Amino acid sequence: MAGRKVIWADYEATPPVVDRPLGEVTRREAEAAFDQLMEIKADRKDQLVQLLERNGVATDDSDSRLWVRRVAAWIVDSVEPKGASIEDIWFVVAQDVGLTLGDLMIRDTEGRLEWRLFTAGATDLAYQRPVVMGFERTSNAKYNYDPILWTANYAIAASQNQSKTPDQLADAYALVRSFA
Repeated sequence: MAGRKVIWADYEATPPVVDRPLGEVTRREAEAAFDQLMEIKADRKDQLVQLLERNGVATDDSDSRLWVRRVAAWIVDSVEPKGASIEDIWFVVAQDVGLTLGDLMIRDTEGRLEWRLFTAGATDLAYQRPVVMGFERTSNAKYNYDPILWTANYAIAASQNQSKTPDQLADAYALVRSFA
């Protein structure tokens, strides 16, 4: 089980624009939430870098797979369960890690991908969520990558001792990137 004490210091959680799952809100609310997230993305990434550095995690992202592995290792070593889930602050961390993962993927694919609000189907898990899209090496035009949800699920699984290793998140990142 995880348990390394996290030094939170000045890490600030950004309250969500909506208080329920994005698939349950109106399109206007989902668009407002997406716009706000994209607007604060740089600040959230700065908050993450400071948090990681305070906790001894190298933040050089020139090698994306190595960055993902280091951050995933820190999550595995640090996240603790709250029942069958994780503390709310860890969902903020997952958001910030996910925003960074998405931007790294966009950077690594030379801008062929982009952040979008997924609106292609109300029954899709990604419905009205911020996702990375534009993948050309797949026959599914709706193919998307939700790095925030992936990171949150990874953190939950790690907190529950469901044998998550740092390579699992890094390998998944590399696999998805291969479809760009």
